[in-house]
Amino acid sequence: MASIIAAAGSSGAGKDGAEDGDVTDPEDAHATIAGLDSKTYNKLMPTGRAIARIFDDAKRAEEAPEEVPVYYWDEDFEGDPEELGSKEKVWHNVHSMGYSTFKGMEFLGEIFANFFGLTKSRYQWVIDAKEKEKAEKERALLEHRQRQWLLQQRKLRREKESAEKMAAEALAEADKLEGGE
Repeated sequence: MASIIAAAGSSGAGKDGAEDGDVTDPEDAHATIAGLDSKTYNKLMPTGRAIARIFDDAKRAEEAPEEVPVYYWDEDFEGDPEELGSKEKVWHNVHSMGYSTFKGMEFLGEIFANFFGLTKSRYQWVIDAKEKEKAEKERALLEHRQRQWLLQQRKLRREKESAEKMAAEALAEADKLEGGE
């Protein structure tokens, strides 16, 4: 995926008169820039491009795994824990407690936000009602179509029976005329 094309930090026009960020290479014509296709991105004003880049950077930051701190008691700690002074060890302990407390509060906040419905749209009940209404209309339409189909099948069966009866009567009439029974 092509990220921000051209120099993001420079300003002005490029060597061929195109603004920075313009996609002029035919190979990059279908590239996505800041989550937009290149044609849409090129149509944006410079302010819109800057906003698109900000959103793209935020999206990449969200996708990046969180960096977990390494303390002197961890196996991944680079260095000798014995060489650390008490000041550094106290700092690691305080940081660990603060980090754990923050992560615990963040987890509880997510639980409470979900419980109280704060993660949903303010008008989620309207959306839910519309979806329910749409599902009911679809169900009613399906029932109507099924009823119509059953009525047509019944009508076809009656017509078939009537045609068979008329054919049997015509056959019996023909037999009588020919001197049959």
